Amino acid sequence: MKGAIPFLTAGLLAGCSSIVSDLNARQVSPEVQAQINVLPQKYRQIAADTLPGVLKGVSLAGAEISELSLSIGSQFGDSTACVKINTFGKVEYFAVFYMDGKYFIERRAVMTDNCEVGVYSPLPSKSPIGKSAGQ
Repeated sequence: MKGAIPFLTAGLLAGCSSIVSDLNARQVSPEVQAQINVLPQKYRQIAADTLPGVLKGVSLAGAEISELSLSIGSQFGDSTACVKINTFGKVEYFAVFYMDGKYFIERRAVMTDNCEVGVYSPLPSKSPIGKSAGQ
């Protein structure tokens, strides 16, 4: 039985690696690729414009946003950033996910999002109505 465990482990890892490589190899249109390419410059503004509408009852006054990173493991989309909110001395984190250069979804941060170790800068103000940053 001891000899079978390394082979079983190797087989399972080989199967997982092919799934991951298939996800990374997906083809996108030139338009979508253009949106992905500009995401690092505008992801902060996209979050600032989108979150007030989806985080009902949560004040974004003084909120901060982390650097953008690639999504991993159980995270959604292809990129992620964390938003840190300090409400009455209690710090809360939300993970914001982007797909194909656009806002995808958000959630209260979980351990795998690593929001506590992020490098943060101020979340910009929401764009004036009609000047959305590419939701």
